Amino acid sequence: MFFNKKEKEEVVDIDSKIIDNIKALNIDIINTKHNGNFDLSLSLTKVLYTLYGKHLRINPKDPKWVNRDRVVLSSFSAYSMLLTMLFMSGYEISLDDLKNAYKKNITVPGVDIISDVFGEGLASATGIAIGEKYLEEQFKNKKLYDFYTYVICTDLDLIKGTTYESLSLASTLKLNKLIVIFDNNKNTLGDKEKEIFTIDKVKYFESLNLNTIVVDKNDLVDIDNAINTAKASDRPSVIILNHDNDHDRFENNYIDTDLDLTSEMTTVVKEELGVRDIPFTVSSESVNAMQEFINTRMAKELENWNKIYEELDNDTKDMLDNWKNNNSSLKNSNINYKLETNETLDQACYKILNLLGKDNIFFMGGTSNFNRKINAKLDEFKPFSNNNYSGKNINYGLRNSATGSIQNGLSLLGIKNFSITSLKTISKIVPSIKIASSYNLSNIYIIVEDENTFIDGVNTEYNSDIIGLRNIPNLDVFRPCDINELIGVFKIVTEKKNGPSCIIINPNIDKAYENTSITDVKKGAYIVEKEAKNVGGVIIASGNEVKLALDVNKALKENGYDVRVISMPSVELYINSKDNYQDDLIPFGTKVFVIEKTSSFGWYRFVYNDKYLITPDRINWYENIDAYDSFKDKVIEKIENLLK
Repeated sequence: MFFNKKEKEEVVDIDSKIIDNIKALNIDIINTKHNGNFDLSLSLTKVLYTLYGKHLRINPKDPKWVNRDRVVLSSFSAYSMLLTMLFMSGYEISLDDLKNAYKKNITVPGVDIISDVFGEGLASATGIAIGEKYLEEQFKNKKLYDFYTYVICTDLDLIKGTTYESLSLASTLKLNKLIVIFDNNKNTLGDKEKEIFTIDKVKYFESLNLNTIVVDKNDLVDIDNAINTAKASDRPSVIILNHDNDHDRFENNYIDTDLDLTSEMTTVVKEELGVRDIPFTVSSESVNAMQEFINTRMAKELENWNKIYEELDNDTKDMLDNWKNNNSSLKNSNINYKLETNETLDQACYKILNLLGKDNIFFMGGTSNFNRKINAKLDEFKPFSNNNYSGKNINYGLRNSATGSIQNGLSLLGIKNFSITSLKTISKIVPSIKIASSYNLSNIYIIVEDENTFIDGVNTEYNSDIIGLRNIPNLDVFRPCDINELIGVFKIVTEKKNGPSCIIINPNIDKAYENTSITDVKKGAYIVEKEAKNVGGVIIASGNEVKLALDVNKALKENGYDVRVISMPSVELYINSKDNYQDDLIPFGTKVFVIEKTSSFGWYRFVYNDKYLITPDRINWYENIDAYDSFKDKVIEKIENLLK
């Protein structure tokens, strides 16, 4: 791959001048990083210029305009080019921001999500496209939503399974407003491409029934026609930027883009571009011309949309304003109810989801498992499909890796959404959960603890992934022990303005305990069984192990020990509670025991040493379901010995 040469033209038109200035700025940004990553960014120059200058429905003065076209960068290598394009388009990005693009965190307006090369961005774009169809249908009488989603990707995305999962779902759902710009530069995988990725990319996309368009990356007319064709398609589209006829190089200077540009090389390149050799210098004529293109094209459309907005009722305006202010809280006043006889926690969760679905337009979800324990269906709503875009039920269809990223896309539109999966498969969506935590997205992950962990009488696994989830910053993890705590958890999760949450549910729980609390869940931990007089010890448990803690404490009291039992549905909320509450709940100097079927990692902050940890890696957990009583006796004996 070689560095671009300004095409020979006897008359330099304004398009060429703008493009040359964009390239020069992009060179300056990359030179500050000193890693020579020019190839992808510069090969995207003409397609992104055409997209921003002549197609994107945007309002740089209002980057969060509701009906703007969405842009997702699924390959961070093109970050510098995208920043340059935003600057040229009139977004609130300064030359100083460009100078410091790789040195400090800067706000990137007008781009919905930027991900690294793991397919996460492309899958998130699929989620945005799902959300667009859903919202367009929900507000079709008001004509509020009608936008396209563009995603920029490379081989580094295509090689990932997440990409296949998301594109196959987009094809199944006929998300025709999803347009993928695929840079087929044959260099992103380096010398290894011939060894590890030899598929025919055109046939790959065509096999997924995507509208596949191949263009010369240097031909502005070809690119413009391709975008128009994609916008008119009844299927998702892929625009493949072809590098086979690569005349994108400088006439006298063939510069390998795997190398850094020296100052001498930069001087030569800028001379051929017709740009002054002063870092971060740009032609005001070029900047003004590009912004004029956008403003002229958008003026009437923005005027018409603003008229629609002014005629909206106050409730709809409030919903839109909440979204623009990153407020994704839901109405939840009707989720209080009593557990029915023999109703399990997963059945109660299903009922709560349905109650939330009835009251909230900005709420939908689904499952990535066919053999699901929790019924993910919102009963009053049909499945979301290419025949019914108003459906609230998304059938992810075993696309475990893509599910979390698709959720991210939905949340970017202000749609609070849920997915249901098992604890066995949660690791598939951890990368997308980390992105949700970074972007403060309001996803709800309902995770079912696996019932069948007993094979041939041996416990094959325990819930070690729970500890990993608790260690993700900005992620609230809840493990309720009964229906009261479950209702309390849903109140917290639905009232949150933003930020992701995990609700871990054990389907074996089928009763409510006497002293559990809906309201105290917000403290993270609270007393479910008080001591008689003086606190001789404290037992902390969560989820299904609260039952074990209460059963153990009953025997301890009979044997003369005065112990307090604490349910801790959220370690994070407890740690963030006030110090005086923590001191009151767990008095200083008291012996503390933890009972939880997870790894011991993370629980050491509460105990003296690992003798006080009753976890599967510190004590042989009971090997089959019938061994509960003998295991309980073992725990009682262990605690008594340490309390003496």
